[in-house]
Amino acid sequence: MKEMENILIVAGGTGGHLFPGISVAEALCQLSPNISPMFVITGRQMEREALESKGYGYVILLSQGIQGLNLISQIKGIVLTCFAFISSIGMLLKIKPKAVLCMGAYVSVPVAMAAKVLDIKIFVHEQNSIPGLANRFISRFANEIFLSFETSLNFFKGFSLSQKSNKFLVVGNPIRSSLRNVKVTPFESRKNCLLVLGGSQGAKAVNELVIKALSIVNNVKDFSVIHLSGSSHFNFVKEAYESIPIPSTVYEFRHDMENLYNNATLAISRAGAGSLFELCHFEIPSILIPFPYATNRHQHVNAQILAQKGASIVLDQDGLTPELLAHNIQMLLGDRQRLLSMSHAAKSLARPEAATLIAQEMISRIKRGDTP
Repeated sequence: MKEMENILIVAGGTGGHLFPGISVAEALCQLSPNISPMFVITGRQMEREALESKGYGYVILLSQGIQGLNLISQIKGIVLTCFAFISSIGMLLKIKPKAVLCMGAYVSVPVAMAAKVLDIKIFVHEQNSIPGLANRFISRFANEIFLSFETSLNFFKGFSLSQKSNKFLVVGNPIRSSLRNVKVTPFESRKNCLLVLGGSQGAKAVNELVIKALSIVNNVKDFSVIHLSGSSHFNFVKEAYESIPIPSTVYEFRHDMENLYNNATLAISRAGAGSLFELCHFEIPSILIPFPYATNRHQHVNAQILAQKGASIVLDQDGLTPELLAHNIQMLLGDRQRLLSMSHAAKSLARPEAATLIAQEMISRIKRGDTP
């Protein structure tokens, strides 16, 4: 019987880092039963619950970023990172992983530095179009960097063309296996349905704009609304629909997103990489309202990539009125042919094989014994 090989996945901070990491862990186990993935997280309840439900072990590492903070907070972040680096050395010596996969966020930095000192292979996945500070730093000494968007290459400075061809691979953003493994309903057979993704915690601006817009939508027949409000705004959103004469269903959150996606013919969403690749996988046209305060405005760049391909319409939150949003909803739901064209464009951007590609490449490099 082969000895189990540990692979450490650093995916703390947000679901945008964690869920793609879980997808890669599942792909690694499918390709090689003797691989045992383990996670490093920041200890948030969401992280713990998600990993425990999948049966993955985890280590909690306290760390703090420095970008965009005042001087005192930056000093605190540097001190915490130093302590986290020392803790990471001990953790890696105990776990003895064959490789470390960093999914971004500040918690990746001390673990990657410790892995470099101990000569452990380092892989990076960047979810967004504009890479974060942590991933840009780690890329200097990583074995390989996986990208969701080809445009991200422009933001990794100091690499020659040959280095980029050897160290960077565009794979897309891994989506959850529960979504990846279900059959996608043909777009042509779906009835008009608007899916509103208000965010797991609730994006107040999006929820309020959609409610006001739908209250003035007219000249669109036979469509329904599914609205995920998030827990914070569920009561407000549910009560608001009582005065809107459109068939609607409101949820705080749904675990079976595949069923909602397979019914949707148009979505309104923020523009995080995770949501965008899920929408593309299910061939859903979208109206995107990027989060205006995302680091480096990366959601705006994410959204523009879909818009340039014809899969989305992008509306900036600043200056967006209910009337303008209502106009775009009416225009799209009233033009089935345009929706079909946008659906085809979304499908062309889907990368359902992303998790498998990352897992295959990691296993291959581990076997070859590559060095950075």
